Amino acid sequence: DHLLDRIQQFAGPLSTAAHIDFTHEINDLPEDYKLTKKEKRNLYMILKESVNNSIKYADCKNIHLAISLKNRRMEITISDDGKGFETHSVNDGNGLKNIESRSKEIGYNVMISSGINKGTSVTLTKS
Repeated sequence: DHLLDRIQQFAGPLSTAAHIDFTHEINDLPEDYKLTKKEKRNLYMILKESVNNSIKYADCKNIHLAISLKNRRMEITISDDGKGFETHSVNDGNGLKNIESRSKEIGYNVMISSGINKGTSVTLTKS
């Protein structure tokens, strides 16, 4: 809850100012599910970077955050419906590198999916 609150406090006003609808959902997550401080910090920074990227570059109308357990492993996906990009031809900026290094640091796999006019999604799955 604390992580989600922090993301909403950050993403809500920025999305509203950019006329983007920010939504979220939490599925199948036990109330007593705990994250370490390191996980919380890095997940927050990854999600913050993803939201910033969506707002700054995607020209999207919607950003959606989904948190769930899949096979007893935390899965977090943040996606937008923006213009997307070709993942194989993007010049890796610091943002994408930071997302990848932060996820590895806390034992999460990251998959960044995007395509021209197909939006972008960043999915984090606990290893």
